[in-house]
Amino acid sequence: AARNLASPYVFPGGPETTSIGASGMSVRRGQAFAVSAWIDDARFNQTQGTESVQGVANARAFIDQRPWDGSGPSGPGYVMRASDGAFNTSREQVVVNLPTSHLSLGSHVVFVRGVDKAGVPGTPKAIYFRVTQ
Repeated sequence: AARNLASPYVFPGGPETTSIGASGMSVRRGQAFAVSAWIDDARFNQTQGTESVQGVANARAFIDQRPWDGSGPSGPGYVMRASDGAFNTSREQVVVNLPTSHLSLGSHVVFVRGVDKAGVPGTPKAIYFRVTQ
């Protein structure tokens, strides 16, 4: 529920980031940090109402910035790609290699959020990592 506080009546209608993983919990500054996640638009509980299911249209990763904050070090976020090469289903695995040369040493956070084909942003999920020398 806390992942939806910025927009509690919008994010649950979009695709949920159900899991997120990374190439490790630390990375040397200047090396790419690989992040993968699953985005799913079909997880809405249909027992107390209905929510249409759309395909996932895109996903973005945000370093040290909440996805709903338009300005920050990631700007509009880093575009993620579908691991199978196409956004064509309601559940997609997405991947991205994030740059780290601009990051300070220490702890950082990456948020991942998907958007469905109706343009509705979903519930984000985050992972923490450390940049080392």
